[in-house]
Amino acid sequence: MRLPSAVPLLLAFAALPAAADDVHLKSGGCVVGTVVDDGDPVVVRTPMGGTLRIARDKVERIEKKALPVAPGSDIVPRRELKPATTPRHVDLFNGYAIRPPPGWIKIATAKNSKATWGAPADKGPFRMDLWIIQAEKTDLGNLFETFRKTYREAFRNYKPLWESGTLLGSLPAKQFAGEFLAEGGEETAHVHTLGSAGPGRFYLVFFTGAPDQLDGLKADLLASFASFEELPPLTLSKEKIAEFMKAYTRGVELVHEGKNAEAAAEFERASAILPEHADTHQNLAILHAKMENRRRSIEEYVTLTKLRPDDAQAFHDLGTMLFHENRLADAVRALERALELAPDYVEAWINLGAVRTQEAAHEAAVLCFKTAIEIDPECAPAWFNLGQVEYLRNHHKDARAAYEQALKLQPDHAGAKEGLKKLKQEGR
Repeated sequence: MRLPSAVPLLLAFAALPAAADDVHLKSGGCVVGTVVDDGDPVVVRTPMGGTLRIARDKVERIEKKALPVAPGSDIVPRRELKPATTPRHVDLFNGYAIRPPPGWIKIATAKNSKATWGAPADKGPFRMDLWIIQAEKTDLGNLFETFRKTYREAFRNYKPLWESGTLLGSLPAKQFAGEFLAEGGEETAHVHTLGSAGPGRFYLVFFTGAPDQLDGLKADLLASFASFEELPPLTLSKEKIAEFMKAYTRGVELVHEGKNAEAAAEFERASAILPEHADTHQNLAILHAKMENRRRSIEEYVTLTKLRPDDAQAFHDLGTMLFHENRLADAVRALERALELAPDYVEAWINLGAVRTQEAAHEAAVLCFKTAIEIDPECAPAWFNLGQVEYLRNHHKDARAAYEQALKLQPDHAGAKEGLKKLKQEGR
């Protein structure tokens, strides 16, 4: 099934999810995304960050297609990370890069925005939007005054918080913040920073959210403003950009149709036109992994990590593929880099533990699995893998306790059941 014709431009700049599932519909169609609830309705998180709800009686079957994990370890559902840094968002086509605050993720783009990010749940309902404004007949001061006046007149009970001259990255900018009652009556805070990139071109980055969270977020917000960078324009002609768009969009459509080899060929065409486009390499890495072409997948992940040197997931997935090729030392380096970037990355701790187990570095493996458990005590795979390595160390009492805890958390865990069965058969 091809995607509706209304959405290809949205998909054109979206990478495929690294752990994608297929929801096959009785009508013959297929929805690609991450299944977060397989009840009724089936809830699917889409590659663009949106959410679809599909009535269970419309679904023929659900096919899980997560990236493979290290042999002997369980896959861990992706969880909210608390990264030391958040990867820069680079938009080659619109000519900017910016680093969202730590832990913020890209969500469905709001009206007029080039990109929108959402804050982690514990930060409240905050979001960040980025606009690009073309206004030939005005300057920074006049446009800023227009925004400031609009906020003060349009919203009830508007209370200014601060106003200042500043920088958006290296661009001259003006900033103002305030609190107001939104249309629904909820109390809202905002911070707007408007930067001038020369005559007629402006970038607006702004945050809106809960007033009681603003003070705690202020340092991260200001750091995000400071990270802004205007990128040089692409040297591609309009014809080449259109050719790239056509190949990339067709690649996404083919993925949705389950035609991975054909999709990879389209992404290869896109990559040849614009080799610095990171999402293209991510998609190729994922597709080659699905097609069991691990060496090509590794090549694409290496390229991806060069283009996104601060992306923990890219290093984690590279490490996983390196493990499958038995390149253990390289896998360790990649996974350790992922953990430098995202210290709470449970999957990376578990797969690093699996690599250490393969190296017979059992004490190091135990430390990895115990760290994963400290981060997420209810992670059954971490307990199971701890049981596996404790068994290898002949620490049978500790192995039994870990298997039992895994089963307590996940009663149908086959590996933990088998581990306890083996201990019983051996009289341990």
